[in-house]
Amino acid sequence: MIQIRFQNSAIKYGRYFFKFLPSLVLLLFFLTPANIVKAQTDRLFIKGDSLKNIDEGGERYREVIGNVEIYQGNLKITCNTAKDYYEKNEAELIGNVVAVQDTITIKTPRGHYWGNTRTVYSDAGVELSDSHYNLKAVKGFYYFNEKKADFTGDVNMSDKNSNLRAGHLTYYRDSDSAVAVNNVVVSDTSSVVFADSLIHNRKTRVSYGFNNVRIFNPLNKSIILAGRFANNDSTGYSKISVNPVFIQIDSTADGKADTLYISAKDMEAYQDSTDRFVASDSVKMFRTNFAAVNNLTTLFRKENRIFTYRLENDTRPPVVWYENSQLYGDSVYIEMEQKKLKLIKVFQNAFMLSLNEGYEFRYDQMSGRKIYMNFDAGEIKRIDIEGALLSIYYMYDNKEPNGLVKASSERGKMYFTDKKVDDVKLYGAVVSEYHPENVILGKEKDFTLPGFIIYKDRPVKKDFEMPAIKKALIELDEIIKNENGKYPNLKKREPEKSL
Repeated sequence: MIQIRFQNSAIKYGRYFFKFLPSLVLLLFFLTPANIVKAQTDRLFIKGDSLKNIDEGGERYREVIGNVEIYQGNLKITCNTAKDYYEKNEAELIGNVVAVQDTITIKTPRGHYWGNTRTVYSDAGVELSDSHYNLKAVKGFYYFNEKKADFTGDVNMSDKNSNLRAGHLTYYRDSDSAVAVNNVVVSDTSSVVFADSLIHNRKTRVSYGFNNVRIFNPLNKSIILAGRFANNDSTGYSKISVNPVFIQIDSTADGKADTLYISAKDMEAYQDSTDRFVASDSVKMFRTNFAAVNNLTTLFRKENRIFTYRLENDTRPPVVWYENSQLYGDSVYIEMEQKKLKLIKVFQNAFMLSLNEGYEFRYDQMSGRKIYMNFDAGEIKRIDIEGALLSIYYMYDNKEPNGLVKASSERGKMYFTDKKVDDVKLYGAVVSEYHPENVILGKEKDFTLPGFIIYKDRPVKKDFEMPAIKKALIELDEIIKNENGKYPNLKKREPEKSL
């Protein structure tokens, strides 16, 4: 009977043993030496010259004084004094605080460290440095597990080539990317960028800016204003959107300002061998005595060339105005020399009309397959027309109106003196007819060529005199001066050479 009872008991307790076996194995796993060591390393190890046990209102801590060293895993913190809240596994750090983990070094006059989350914080001015950048702020957290910095107040992040300032910045070390908000300013050797917020990845060298974007290049005195931009430094490609405006400040030989303004729905910049700038959709351009409207403009900045053409779904051609002349056609090519017009070419369905000064509706007109306007130092000298030329030009005798000549030919040339027509030459199958003044007076609208259109949306400077642009022009002047080294990486602009 005893033996049976024993067997029954063994069976009974054996069942309980196997029931709790998984929990027992799990317990034994956590009691292995490796996990005991891990548990110990999660606790802060603190040493110093002296130690005091203190109890303040029921909160107990050890005050460690002199040459304090704190260890947790591969993290080492040194300071003058530490309050070791051992029950919470955290410490208050006082005096010459330095935290080091791998290549990261954090310095601050005082701070607090939470061992359970491996987080350090300071509101006494904090500096974080790595092998390739330096980060400063009034206050900030650094999360060692996540390898993330969250800094606030006069944040400054810099490396050998660039400098970033913001009200708040979050930096992710693993991805080497930063998110900055509140009055963001980024400067490098050639530009300064302002934005309300910015995302920048240092590995991919891709940046995104949002709201109140202002991009300044003091070396070539250009400004871009927009609501958003994306930039890839590795490819040299940038896209600017949300009401972008491009401003290029030049000056004439006599020192007068001659500024180019371009607005569009979207803009793109290619900083490659072509160094081109592309504006698309509802493009407007303005410069002294020059304006244009189209849906696509490409500006080749190094070569001082502008090219635009009619897109497939455009309801109207690109239009260019020069002084009192209007040109349009399927495509337009513009070339500058020493910041002045050198050549305007209009290709396919080319049309030009020029209002005679002092008259309401007396337009010299010409059309052809191609029209070339040739300039000397920015002043019109000759117009060449090629292919199916048609023309109407008004005659004058001692400045008195004297009828008009209507002509056609295969090609022709028109010569100018002091911006007025001096001579007209026609070549190939020339046909011309003269209409006297008494026939055309009051009937000028009856004398127009096929395709004659007066476009009334010529951009003017007033279109670009918004408060934001005026402010940006002042900012550019301050950036060029760069007083007190506000933009430390920025190269100085060379003085302009006289033309």
